Amino acid sequence: MEIYLPIAGIEINIFYIILLGLVVGFLSGLMGIGGGIILNPALIKLGVPPIVTVGTSVAQMVGATVSGFLAHLRLKNIDLKMGWVMVLSGFAGGSVGVFLSKILEDAGYFRTFVLSLYTFYLGFTGITMFLDVLRKEKKEKKSKLKYFIDNLPFKMKFQFTEVSVLVPVGIGAFAGFLAAVMGVGGGFVIIPALI
Repeated sequence: MEIYLPIAGIEINIFYIILLGLVVGFLSGLMGIGGGIILNPALIKLGVPPIVTVGTSVAQMVGATVSGFLAHLRLKNIDLKMGWVMVLSGFAGGSVGVFLSKILEDAGYFRTFVLSLYTFYLGFTGITMFLDVLRKEKKEKKSKLKYFIDNLPFKMKFQFTEVSVLVPVGIGAFAGFLAAVMGVGGGFVIIPALI
């Protein structure tokens, strides 16, 4: 059963969309991932233009994020102070990302930019997490990055840690930028960065 998506300008089988929504919703609730890492590549593969894919993914993230937020708030798993710092800096990063997306879309380079950024970010994240696992298995001393972060100025006490406010501001701004450009969220950016 085909339906027409007027903003994307394509016809697509509605069952693909429903199945994709179920899978992404399940994974978002389970692990905090889904929108950017599963939904975007799948929509692009189905023929949805990348700029529409990003906007659609961000809209999907709202529902998954709010439901996950409420569940974790009841469990007292959320550092609200750090969350607000990251949300506010995310607005700034997102504004820059939307501005850049518009420029790239008008120039005809948005698809290439998004796919290149996905490739780079996934590779970078995978390699750094793998190296972190190896470092923990060898019980090595602090990494240079951890040493750098521990010595940043402007320390702030959060609910679960004390760290420079520059860390959540930087993570929030970067996550906001990537959400605007790639339609990705917490599971793709914030969780690996905070870990």
